[in-house]
Formats: sequence, C-alpha cells, structure tokens
Amino acid sequence: MKNIISGLMLIQKYSFKSLELTDEIDIHKLVTQLIQKKEAQNFLVEVSTNFQLSVKSNHVAVESIISNLIDNAIAHGKTDTEVLVSLGANSSRNVYLRVTNKVGKEVNEDDLKHMFEPLWQKDASRTSEDHFGLGLSIVSALCDAIDAEVSVTKTDEEYISFLMTFKNGNISP
Repeated sequence: MKNIISGLMLIQKYSFKSLELTDEIDIHKLVTQLIQKKEAQNFLVEVSTNFQLSVKSNHVAVESIISNLIDNAIAHGKTDTEVLVSLGANSSRNVYLRVTNKVGKEVNEDDLKHMFEPLWQKDASRTSEDHFGLGLSIVSALCDAIDAEVSVTKTDEEYISFLMTFKNGNISP
C-alpha cells in the first residue's frame, strides 16, 4: 500500500508542474548506464545518427522516465527476447528514445489507450507485489513536467513500442 500511495503522490506532484531544465544529458550514455546498472539482459541499443544525442533537461526526471521504460520492458516483455532501444533525432531534429519489445501477453488497441492511466493493469486479476500500474503514469507525468512527449504503439501482433521525444532537445548541427 505504501508503494501505491508513494507512486500516486509522485504522479500528483508532477502532473501540473514544470521542472527546471538545466542539466545537459547525454541520452546514449544514460541509457547505457541504466541498462548496465540493472544488469538487464537482451538489450540492444541502436543509434541512428552521428550527432551526440544531448538534451538540456532535468536529469532526475529523465533518468526516472528511462528507468521506468526499461523496467516496463523487462517486467512485461516476453522472457529471453531482445529489447531494442533506438536513439536518434526526428525530422524536427528533436532527440527521441524508443523502447520496443515483444510482449508476454497480447495487447490490443484498447489496451494502448489505457496504458498511461494510474493503476491500470492489463490483467485485473494480477496480484503482484511489485507492479501496481503506476510506472507508465509516472512516465507520462514526468514527460509533461520536462516538456517531452510519450506515446505507445503496437508495431505488429507481438511487439509494442514506447516513444519518448524531447520537444526542446534539439541536436547540434
């Protein structure tokens, strides 16, 4: 219960607040460090640009977002399948991070609409001690607080992809 209350308070804290964006963050370096720190297996990081993917943002928030996305892929992905983390810049030169993994349970379009809702879980009968349906809600609240966007798509029948885009995170020419 304590974890649920802490998670809900965190969501509420950042839901209507902008954070100070003063930290220079190398996204590739941060992703690599988090994967190593978690000793995550089967992760492949692909970078689709020769530019350094740095953003001016809030380090604690960005680390929390990426950590949650990695944890989500580990917890809800199909065991022993590769998780792809793609880094790059879109046509507006905004830095993005995409986490794509094979899902353990089938996900439908209706599920995608609810994934960022607090306490939503695919299987309402789950009785997990560790997962409460708050991680992606926290990701969404923190993205709003740092002027970033997050979305989820189903790339095919078996894969799901979370895309985070830094609206103010332009790469250098």
